Amino acid sequence: MKKTAEHTILGHDLPKPRLTLAGALWCMVYLGVPVLLLGSLLDALAQWLFGWCLGWWCVI
Repeated sequence: MKKTAEHTILGHDLPKPRLTLAGALWCMVYLGVPVLLLGSLLDALAQWLFGWCLGWWCVI
């Protein structure tokens, strides 16, 4: 079977798989939220230990 951009399955022409907007948003949620939480925790820990204000709460 040769590979093409489209495949025929049960009489339907299926386009090549692609990243959708919903998929991109879920990638941002799964990757972005843990990074933001970890960064915020590290900023809070640095402020508690050393007294340095590094987090978003210092900007406001």
